[in-house]
Amino acid sequence: MRAAALARLVPRIALAFAAAGCGGSGDGPTGGNGPPALTNTIVFVSDRTGTPTIHIMHGNGDGVQLIATNAGPKSDPVISPDGRKIVFTNGDITAGSASPLWIVSSDGTGLAQLTTDGANDMRPTWSPDGSRIAFTSTRDGNAQIYVMNADGSGQTNISNDSADDDSPAWSPDGSKIMFASTRDSLGSGQSEIYTMTPSGGTVTPVLVGYVPEWSPTGTRFLFERASQIWIANAGDPLSARQLTSSREFHFTPGWLPDETKIVYASSISGNEEIWSVSSADGSGATQLTPDTDGENYYPKWSVH
Repeated sequence: MRAAALARLVPRIALAFAAAGCGGSGDGPTGGNGPPALTNTIVFVSDRTGTPTIHIMHGNGDGVQLIATNAGPKSDPVISPDGRKIVFTNGDITAGSASPLWIVSSDGTGLAQLTTDGANDMRPTWSPDGSRIAFTSTRDGNAQIYVMNADGSGQTNISNDSADDDSPAWSPDGSKIMFASTRDSLGSGQSEIYTMTPSGGTVTPVLVGYVPEWSPTGTRFLFERASQIWIANAGDPLSARQLTSSREFHFTPGWLPDETKIVYASSISGNEEIWSVSSADGSGATQLTPDTDGENYYPKWSVH
């Protein structure tokens, strides 16, 4: 298995087994008061420059653009709800060294570090109003779900469990955070998806799987199971069905804003590349990044 694929699979093994030119607001910064808002834009990580760095592109794969940040490998970039900022992890999450969360504006300005705890901070997700960020952190010795303000203040553990809790996803109405955990695995190490409120509290099991992702309307969610992409209706776990079916690994699903398609990373072409398919039945698989531009992964579509 390639190193890039392994780097993304390692946290899941722990759970399963123990702007300009790219969909901006059209005229650059709105009224000169800030960076352009990214619309119909996919943010992703690519090693085409030799190091995993953040890039953006149109929803059809055109207009690829580098977002220059700081040194070090990048992972888990996510565009803010207003399209003007990107939060991401900086550092190698498999190396045992610190990998904090950083934030940068859509035009590459305003780079700032959000977490400084010396652990792995990863899998960020924005609250719908963009005021807070939930994320996974290993600062307590195992993976836990934290919430903080968008400026990095007020970092709080909301999952507080001895099991691994990972991959939070904030619901579009702001009322729930979906996440994956081994807390009820009874020693099997099997990961199951749960929901809880953004302040913690009551945890409700949903179904077996990991890396959940709410749809923009909150009516459905994507998740991974056995390295394939699945989809289910919210509140109806029996509706779960598989969207990908090849023998290769498929990772980190995300939604097109109108929910007609999903985007994900796959090794089906040999390299790890970004693909899209219909959210209705998994048809129309389209490779968005070419094999000639290194490996590409961690895709997330903008909210708008």
